[in-house]
Amino acid sequence: MSMDKRKSILVSIHPQHLAKIISGEKCFEYRKTAIKEVKYAALYAISPVKMIVAIAKIEEILSDKPQIIWRKTRGSSGITYRFFQDYFKNKKTAHAFKLGQIKVFDKPIALSNKKLNLTAPQSFIYLGQEKMKWLESQKRNSTKVKSSLILIAGVHGAGKTTISQKLFTLFGYNSITASNLIALNGGKEHPDKSISDLKDNQAKLLKGLSNVRNKNYRTILDGHFCLINKSGDIEDIPLKVFEQMNPTCIVLAKPSIEILEERLKQRETKMKLNVDLQSYYKRECKHAEYVAHNLSIPIYEFDTGISRRYQFKRTQDICKNIRELQK
Repeated sequence: MSMDKRKSILVSIHPQHLAKIISGEKCFEYRKTAIKEVKYAALYAISPVKMIVAIAKIEEILSDKPQIIWRKTRGSSGITYRFFQDYFKNKKTAHAFKLGQIKVFDKPIALSNKKLNLTAPQSFIYLGQEKMKWLESQKRNSTKVKSSLILIAGVHGAGKTTISQKLFTLFGYNSITASNLIALNGGKEHPDKSISDLKDNQAKLLKGLSNVRNKNYRTILDGHFCLINKSGDIEDIPLKVFEQMNPTCIVLAKPSIEILEERLKQRETKMKLNVDLQSYYKRECKHAEYVAHNLSIPIYEFDTGISRRYQFKRTQDICKNIRELQK
């Protein structure tokens, strides 16, 4: 029974912060007390609303020193650094839970409802199984906030992994690489970056991506639009593969050709490539633009040669644009 109680919580949140959660601007909620073994949160808006307005899936719980938690979550904190510092003043440990899928009730629910009979918690309380089950049943009259999938692409060495793992994760995105998804489903990429069976690998990628999207609300996929076949020639990934992915937008990693050449020189393993690097670079960009046009989705160029400060700002602007698209 105690395990059932710990699977869900009722969280008190200021209406201003809750509005940012629903809009997608705020993906992380902070607490001074540790929260464990929790999968769902009922979101209660404090005065003047005083109602449960939504249910959210909790994808991850982070606990660490306050400054580390801030570094990991600042992109989608929904608060200022000063507010964060004041909240965790004199605290050695900060806790944050990442919110995933959110469903907003068409008609908010009062704590005084006879099925709940609750009082507003100062921070949070664990909900019993029956109360959470009843709240779940009310979701038939709710609005599901849209999920998002970003395709981040570019040639090898373009800086895709840095963008996805060190920037977009700060905004609540789960980063996954196409090569990892393919490998997890039995596919293979050779050390020289060539692919033996492109069709089979893409089928494995789509299967793996479907599983990831079922678990995660915001996903960024690190991959390519063109691949190197076993002969060293370039092949475009078919448009139908991207149609099945149904991405929200494309982010194209585009450092200068000079920076790209320097990065690849520093790699021990060389690509099996029959064309010059610049031709490969142009082919990847051209096919990305073709896919974006045919899917009628935005494509954002991302210069990975600029400073980390401006890369953060570029990521912030892209995330803001995605939220605007989903309204």
